Amino acid sequence: MTEGITFKLQASNVYFGLSIIVHGFTLLSVWLYSFNIYASLAFSLALVVHFQKLSAYIFLNKPSSIHTFALQGQSIITTDNAGVQQKYPYVYCVYQSRLLVIIKIGKCSLIIFKDSIVNHPLSQLNRLLNA
Repeated sequence: MTEGITFKLQASNVYFGLSIIVHGFTLLSVWLYSFNIYASLAFSLALVVHFQKLSAYIFLNKPSSIHTFALQGQSIITTDNAGVQQKYPYVYCVYQSRLLVIIKIGKCSLIIFKDSIVNHPLSQLNRLLNA
């Protein structure tokens, strides 16, 4: 990576759809295969709370959610919703495909779906990470 380029992130409809499908099937299986109504209610409540917390991460509403990131040389600079910038000295790509890129930054992972990049295509990010 030689050139510096900035990517802006938005909420991913694919990630939101996948989470709805997984939570829906789990909720359905809790009610179909449960023998105790109290256990079904407890699992249903836990699923609703989990989905509510997960939706804050999906829609990038958390203050620590990464809003933009820039690739400059061999480093990555991230900016979260609170405006705090962090620079990571290296970029380690964990997974790369046409629909999804997972980048390891520090101790956490930056998961980027194809529809979550606003101003550039995912193929351009893949080319920069491979360079």
